Amino acid sequence: MSILSASVILIVSAIVAGAVLLPRTFKVERSIEISAPKEKIFMYLKDLNNRKEWTSWFEQEPGAQSQFNGTIGAIHSSFSWQGKAMASGRVEIENLKPSELIQTKLDFFTPFTMTSQDSFILSEKSSGSTKVIWRNEGGLAGTQRIFGLFLDRLIGKDYEAGLNKLKHKLESL
Repeated sequence: MSILSASVILIVSAIVAGAVLLPRTFKVERSIEISAPKEKIFMYLKDLNNRKEWTSWFEQEPGAQSQFNGTIGAIHSSFSWQGKAMASGRVEIENLKPSELIQTKLDFFTPFTMTSQDSFILSEKSSGSTKVIWRNEGGLAGTQRIFGLFLDRLIGKDYEAGLNKLKHKLESL
C-alpha cells in the first residue's frame, strides 16, 4: 500500500469516526432585553412579514424574494424566501402561547436541506422590560454533524445582529 493510499484511508476513517462521535443535535441561542411589554413584542414577532425588517439576512441581501402565506400571526402561517446569498427556506408557525412563546418549523432547501425548530421565548423583567430569547435547535445527521460544530459561530452573530435590530425597532415604536 502506498503512502498516498494509506493517507486517504486514514483521512476518510477519521471523518467517518468523527461523524459518528459528534453530537446528534445542535442549539444556537441568543437573548436580549427590550424596553417594551412582552405583549407588544409577541404581536410584532408573530407577524412573520416583520422578519424582513429586523433579521440581518434581508439587510445582507435586500433583493431576496419573499412570500407570506396564511393568516397573519396564526398557526400554520408561513414565510418563505429565496436569494443568492441567503439561499432558500421557509418558516411556519407551529405553536403560540400568547405573550410567552412562538415556535416555528424552520426548513432550509438550498444550499442544503435541514429542518429545525426556531423559538422566541418572552419573559417579563421586574423593570417592565422583556427578555427575548431566540433559540434554534434540531437534529443533525451524517455530515451535518461536522457542520454542527461551527453552527453557533456561523449564525450566532446573525442572531445577535437581528436581536439588536429588533430591540431598536420595538423601542422606537
